[in-house]
Amino acid sequence: MAIKDSNLNVRWPPRTRGDPATRNLNVYCHFHRDIGHSIENCRNLKEEIEDLIRRGYLKKYIKHESSESIDRQANQRREAPELSKNNDLPQRQPQPPEDRPICGDDARGIQYSHDDALIVKLEINDFEVKQILGDSRSSADVLFLEAFDKLQLEQSDMERTDTPLVGFSGEVVRPLGRITVPVATGMWPNLVRFERTFLVVATLSSYNAILGRPILYALRAVMFIYYLSKKFPTSYEVGIVRGDQLESHKCYVAALKVKEKLAEDVELESPPEHTKE
Repeated sequence: MAIKDSNLNVRWPPRTRGDPATRNLNVYCHFHRDIGHSIENCRNLKEEIEDLIRRGYLKKYIKHESSESIDRQANQRREAPELSKNNDLPQRQPQPPEDRPICGDDARGIQYSHDDALIVKLEINDFEVKQILGDSRSSADVLFLEAFDKLQLEQSDMERTDTPLVGFSGEVVRPLGRITVPVATGMWPNLVRFERTFLVVATLSSYNAILGRPILYALRAVMFIYYLSKKFPTSYEVGIVRGDQLESHKCYVAALKVKEKLAEDVELESPPEHTKE
């Protein structure tokens, strides 16, 4: 396979779930690295190839467009709708988005049944950042310090904040500060660029950032955990950001390791010895 020997950002699917005894043992899918169906009939592979083409890869395997068409698309990219710098919605009123109900296409590439979290990637400060948790329960958009450093941001650029964060177990975390950075989400032509303020937190986490209610409200986004996606209206149609189920599994395993490390760091004091009088 051409994509196997390349450096493309391919989302390799997890192995097929279910009892292997119920599958066809005579066919093998190199994409899933499992038996049950042939690679020629792999629906997930076809969808991944289509997604790679939409992202600008595999150009040598498809018919080249004319320079006029490429220039027209470039101009349309530059005219992608932007949110204002004060984290509000676009100043211009977008056209009513095309009705796009939930359909079978929303479930493509997802292994069911699952209880996975919505893990997406986002462009932050012109860097593609993976392992971002979409959490509508969070009252803040959070950027963890390790990711902050890799984004070539300076702590001197942060503003002070007195907003405390409360974790799942009730612990209170004090952010190092807050910082406003450029963000982009979605895919052309439903690409939206805006600026967002994140609270920077110096705690261990299996995620690079958390998208909370503020950014979801600003985008007017709706999360679909069952379909591992979020949708938001744009000036063209409904934008979609799909979650990565494999990254969700990785984050879950990493979260367990973080909890084990925190447990090991806790120092237990020996009970006082009782002496007989």
